[in-house]
Amino acid sequence: MLVAQTETGQKIALLERYSSDYYQTLKETKFYCPICKGKLILKVGIKNIAHFAHEPKSSCAFEYERETPYHLEGKKGLYRWLEKQTKVKMEEYLPSISQRPDLFLPDSHVAIEFQCSALSLEALRKRNKGYSRLNITPLWILSAERFRRSAKGSLKISYNEWKFLQYPVSHLSPYLLYYCPNFSRFTIVSDIIAFSPTSVFATVSYYSTASLSLHSLFHLRYSKASFFVPWVIKKGEWRMKYALYPRNPYTPLLKLLYTHHIPPSHFPSEAGLPVKNGYFIESHSCVWQLYILLDHFLPQKRNSIIHYETILKQFKRRIQNRHVKLRELPMVTKGSFEDALKEYLRLLITVGFITEIESNRFLINRVWTTMPIHKHPIDGDYQIMNKLQLKQ
Repeated sequence: MLVAQTETGQKIALLERYSSDYYQTLKETKFYCPICKGKLILKVGIKNIAHFAHEPKSSCAFEYERETPYHLEGKKGLYRWLEKQTKVKMEEYLPSISQRPDLFLPDSHVAIEFQCSALSLEALRKRNKGYSRLNITPLWILSAERFRRSAKGSLKISYNEWKFLQYPVSHLSPYLLYYCPNFSRFTIVSDIIAFSPTSVFATVSYYSTASLSLHSLFHLRYSKASFFVPWVIKKGEWRMKYALYPRNPYTPLLKLLYTHHIPPSHFPSEAGLPVKNGYFIESHSCVWQLYILLDHFLPQKRNSIIHYETILKQFKRRIQNRHVKLRELPMVTKGSFEDALKEYLRLLITVGFITEIESNRFLINRVWTTMPIHKHPIDGDYQIMNKLQLKQ
């Protein structure tokens, strides 16, 4: 922690790097925790930044989350960025909800949490519920050490990171926000399209703190990145290996494919399309879309009419049977997995597979796209993605 109280109640914040003489003077002062009133130790090292820590065997409720030097530097960097723009308080304790955000903006009623360690879904919900009671807007900023790009254009978002997906004021879609104190830089991941449970394609934007204000952070507009080719390549790689996984999690899907005499690597190219609202569904994009195709759009059903309610009912059954898993996103309060279903159907309309003849009633125009077994199925994927690209 960076804030402590003296015996007289004066608050001391370690926001700068001071001289060794100054720290030596401070060590002669008795410091106490502003929350539990227990004694604090001023720790000053050569490598780590100066901070306060409770005495051993302390029972303070706010010692549960140990702060790394990176976390402490992050709080300091964000404080310096914000103090030029608005009134900001470091480690302000909110007694009515027993919470202490890293930074609190009293004028705008915003609590900023710089999250560097893992946080359970239950703890996140509890903290957000507390802030909601006081009409405080939480802004969760992740450590940039968590940000990971792959070599082929996609990003890795861990199960722990997904829960921090949140809405800025001006966005139609949620984003993830990262901060690096070493470079005083924000990384913003927006327009996220989920490929698999932990792999996504998205627009990545970098902003120095000098070029960004708090207001603009909430109202940024981004240029969308193009990812059609890397999406097809990644899909092609997944086709070749998903049936080989040990203790295969896709066993129900594989059985369904075998029932319809479809080789696992040559499933229809209309499955695995980039759905903007697909982040509501944790299952692989190819998997949940394949279930829809196999449940309702078999080749022999060409020229048949299918109702959206029928698709939705069967999809809910797949969720209940754990063939499809939804993603828990506690801060995404708009929309649901139904938005992903409806968008997927719109994509099938775009590629000419179905036609909406009336509201929520679809005519199956043609059989799905599959390649002969002697050809690589990625050829069909390129055909379908080219149709999508031409219509955008």
